[in-house]
Amino acid sequence: MLIEDFDRYGIVVDAGSSGSRIHIYRWQDPNTISVTDVKAHSVPQIYQSKDWIYKVTPGLSNFEDHPKKSFTKHIKPLLDFAATIIPSDKIKDTPIFIQATAGMRLLKPEKQRKILENVCEGIKKSTEFLLTDCDSQIQVIDGQTEGIYGWLSLNYLGGYFNNYDPNDSNHFTYGFMDMGGASAQIAFEPSDKEEIKRHKEDIAKINLKSINGNIQEWNVFVSTWLGFGANQARQRYFAQLVNSLPENINQYDDDFSTRRV
Repeated sequence: MLIEDFDRYGIVVDAGSSGSRIHIYRWQDPNTISVTDVKAHSVPQIYQSKDWIYKVTPGLSNFEDHPKKSFTKHIKPLLDFAATIIPSDKIKDTPIFIQATAGMRLLKPEKQRKILENVCEGIKKSTEFLLTDCDSQIQVIDGQTEGIYGWLSLNYLGGYFNNYDPNDSNHFTYGFMDMGGASAQIAFEPSDKEEIKRHKEDIAKINLKSINGNIQEWNVFVSTWLGFGANQARQRYFAQLVNSLPENINQYDDDFSTRRV
């Protein structure tokens, strides 16, 4: 297959609590694939190189007190890296999505808003990447959405969205469990169809489209726990150690400064 067949690029920035990582993706234009091709029964194939990932630290949420620096000091280095990978004639057609997770979810809405607005303004003024709607392309996603994305990624990489038969109701998928820096998520497709019907209000229905136009329907249970990521759990553990110190046992001592970690 000629490299010019891979003429679509996209950028996703995973803005986690401990750092932000940029992922650059490339895929073949679905319009160039025949509906009789075996790949037409699958979701589009996305390609990525191990050299197309770059991370900056600390997390985007660390700019809560300096939101006007969030683009120049945090996001811009990631996009400068992307500009060295993506062909210059493709940049204006390359969409960018920034998905912030639990670190940003822990901030107050007003602080979130100031950071996201600065990032949006910076991308529009300083780059040519495709950004048509900041509200949908630059977001703080909730824990359930994060869990669904993780489930999709795991099963996409496992090839379980390929060769999909809409008449077959027994498609295998893996369950997903993730402990990030500030939250934890689980997501899986229940195997009992009756349980899915019984608890349909708690089930996320995900529709994917194969290249040939067939709709893939998946029922996924997702749950999330904010504050139960590795970093947050460690912080609570340290706080408990501090609170167990002798000077914190005196019931007449109302100086709680030692309770801060």
